[in-house]
Amino acid sequence: MKQHTENRRRHKFGRVQPAPRAWKRSEERYLGIRMDPEVARLIGRHPAVVAEHRRQLGIPAVRQRRAWTRVEDRLLGTMPDPAVAKRIGRQASTVGERRRKLRITRHPPPGAFTPEEDRLLGTMSDPETARRLHRSLASVLQRRQRLKRPAFVPCRPWTPREDALLGKRPDQEVSRRLGRGLAGVIRRRRILGIHLEEWSASSARSGIVRKWTAAERQLLGTMPDGELARKLGRRYPSVARMRNLLGRPRVRRAHYRGWKAWEDQLVGVLPDREVARRTGRSLEAVMVRRRSKGLAPPQVFKRWTSRENNLLGTLPDAELAERLGRSAGEVRKRRRSLGIPFPEAVFPVRQWTRDEEALLGTDTDDAVARKLKRGLRAIQHRRELLNVPAFGRHDWTEAEQRLLGTDLDRVIAQKLGRTAVSVSHRRRHLGLPPAIPPGAAPRGTKVQAA
Repeated sequence: MKQHTENRRRHKFGRVQPAPRAWKRSEERYLGIRMDPEVARLIGRHPAVVAEHRRQLGIPAVRQRRAWTRVEDRLLGTMPDPAVAKRIGRQASTVGERRRKLRITRHPPPGAFTPEEDRLLGTMSDPETARRLHRSLASVLQRRQRLKRPAFVPCRPWTPREDALLGKRPDQEVSRRLGRGLAGVIRRRRILGIHLEEWSASSARSGIVRKWTAAERQLLGTMPDGELARKLGRRYPSVARMRNLLGRPRVRRAHYRGWKAWEDQLVGVLPDREVARRTGRSLEAVMVRRRSKGLAPPQVFKRWTSRENNLLGTLPDAELAERLGRSAGEVRKRRRSLGIPFPEAVFPVRQWTRDEEALLGTDTDDAVARKLKRGLRAIQHRRELLNVPAFGRHDWTEAEQRLLGTDLDRVIAQKLGRTAVSVSHRRRHLGLPPAIPPGAAPRGTKVQAA
């Protein structure tokens, strides 16, 4: 029955993860004394789990550096760094750093290509040549260009039967039939001087580019571009591009909304966003209209006068913004910076009662906000104004602070009924070092390899 239940859970929730194994004192004794991979091998845990638990206890890691031998130093520069690293069991970056420290040139020396290596250039792709020669792609490319050898391009020669198809059908269809790339088909057709033939508009709807006829060119500028594109079976950008090349004006729809005199008076005087909001147009349309009239964007910042400051708070922000020629956000920001409250007649302020203030700090701010039907920021501001501590938070006493650093953070957290994160944060705030487990190496010491 138990196995059946586990199978059902695995089928519903995926693989069932076992519960994490608790740490023992005997296992924690190795932390900080040996390297994490070695500790993981001794106690049968994953190295990442060991490293995470060590960091939670505040124990520094042990970094073991393997000394270089004379035999390893003699190998530097005799072969490429990756080959040396693979042979001596080190990383390629470590090998390169050691070679540069000893001022040993790399192998092969920069720019020293052998005749055998020069013969390989251009016979295969540059990345493949660089991989075979154990060189960088930039050095292979520079050497090939210095020898003036063309790049290796696998090209299949064109047959007369394939050349006969060029221009008869669209390039995409020819590319699909011959199994060649579209760029290669277009390049071959242009080399032979073959022009595309005209075909029906139904083929153009599939994205095939076709030649413009004289009859189609005469229609450009006689109707809106979108309507002409649907009629000819072409894309809208293609129609607009050809009309612009011919220098013909754009034809707008009958229901095009022209700019009125009072709207033009706002352009260039107020910010574009404010003009767009007042006229009910898009921001792009306002910017295009302003640029067509040769007007620069207006200066957003305008100094406030004493008369305007006296009007703040007497009317709603939106209504006052219309009267002053400013945006509602600018009026609201200025009113708040001067400490002027909302107009009571338009925005009645809800006063705090004694019963509501008595609930502050008795529960979380979210719960109190739901009970009183107020905003979370209003609850936090009122609680801080009355110096009421947050719910579930108590200050540190002198006795509690004296315990910090005397034992592991998680042990002190269990004694004080706090979280380990809170204890660790308070200890670091006071500048106290973490407690070292029994048998662990002090901070800053290194364990030499046996």
